[in-house]
Amino acid sequence: MTGTAKEVTDEFWSVYDMPVIRVPTNKPCRRRYLGRQIYPDIGQKWQAVLSRILELQALSQPVLVGTHSVDASERLSQLLNEAGIVHQVLNAKQDGDEARIVAQAGQAGQVTIATNMAGRGTDIKLSPDVEAAGGLYVILTEFHEAGRIDRQLEGRSARQGDAGSYEIMVSLDDFVLRSWQGNSLGRFLLSGLKANHLLCNGLGLWIMKIEQKRLERLHAKWRGELLKADEQQSEMLSFAGRGV
Repeated sequence: MTGTAKEVTDEFWSVYDMPVIRVPTNKPCRRRYLGRQIYPDIGQKWQAVLSRILELQALSQPVLVGTHSVDASERLSQLLNEAGIVHQVLNAKQDGDEARIVAQAGQAGQVTIATNMAGRGTDIKLSPDVEAAGGLYVILTEFHEAGRIDRQLEGRSARQGDAGSYEIMVSLDDFVLRSWQGNSLGRFLLSGLKANHLLCNGLGLWIMKIEQKRLERLHAKWRGELLKADEQQSEMLSFAGRGV
């Protein structure tokens, strides 16, 4: 059972002959989507994220900031330190402290930075005053290689009927556009988007989603090829028999 199987429905059927069936949530979902903003460069994005965190801290609302990589989590942590903002970092380097950090992420005014690999499958408990303030606020700072990973991060908020919300704050310098950043035509087009705010938020989002879909198809192809190679190897071993 998973909450993010929708994006890989076709792959489950083609690879495992298993259909995906939607099961209603135990309680009505109260998660609110508060929009998205695409910034021309990564520096402007981090400054906007920092400003949002300061706003939320003033309201005593806990915030969970999702980052694509350990490096990104440490860069944001440095900015928060420079601003004097007390926070916790959860990036799979703190195995022993992970449960404690996750347990505190729903407390009033708590700021937690997390990579997509850290703390998955753990509910973040909210204190009563946080529930009244709107619940956990999640900020997605980068689109991942698969949309289902983004949804896993969004799903950290408003679990089990709790209140919660999420916002998307990304930039044209992000990892998902690395193929555009690596060639002259792509860099030319990105420079045009960066110079026009409306195109950045409109066409820029469309391009990022197209690239994400391309990466999803590529990774699905790799998984299919790996499965096929495993099956061929198993068949060869079965035919040859086990050595004594």
